[in-house]
Formats: sequence, structure tokens, C-alpha cells
Amino acid sequence: MTEHQHCIKCGRRLRCATSRARGYGWGCWRIIRAARKLAALAAFTAKQVEDAAELIEDAAIIPTALAAVFRTVSSDGTKVYLTTANGCTCPARRECFHRAGVIMATA
Repeated sequence: MTEHQHCIKCGRRLRCATSRARGYGWGCWRIIRAARKLAALAAFTAKQVEDAAELIEDAAIIPTALAAVFRTVSSDGTKVYLTTANGCTCPARRECFHRAGVIMATA
């Protein structure tokens, strides 16, 4: 594995071992993660992203003992679903706002 001395994106010197291994400083890595999040959210409608933001504001995305699995509350607050960034146990047949919420909260 190559260790970088300077950030691939901005050219600043990398001091942290994690950054050197990754090739990006913390600031540039944050920008890359934000871009990934936006790309992942492109599959969702504006209403779903709005509902997902409301889930986050209401603290309705609850982590479980499993690293990437969350409990998400239904829109009416009566049911709880198991959700990951890749799937959800809710009855939605299309992309659901629960997944969008998990993507927004974790990415």
C-alpha cells in the first residue's frame, strides 16, 4: 500500500497516518464524503429527502447493536423498521425515505 505525503486533491502535507494511507486530508475527505452522499441521494425524490431530514430531526433513526443496521420509525410513528443504506423492512415497493435517512445520517 502506498503512503502519500501530500493530499491528492489539494496538495497539502499529510500528517496523520490515516490521511497518508487514504491519500486525502480530513477537509478534502469530508468534501468527497459529502459528494458521495449527494450521489447516493440522487435515487430519491425531493419529498423522500425532506421526510428523511425530518426523521433525523425527530431522532427517529436509532442505531442497533449491528454496525450498519438502524431502527427507523414509520411516518405515523406506530411501526419500527430495520434499515440499512441498502435495504429496509418497510412495505414500500420503491426506494423509501428510511433508507435516505440512514444514508444522510451515516455518510
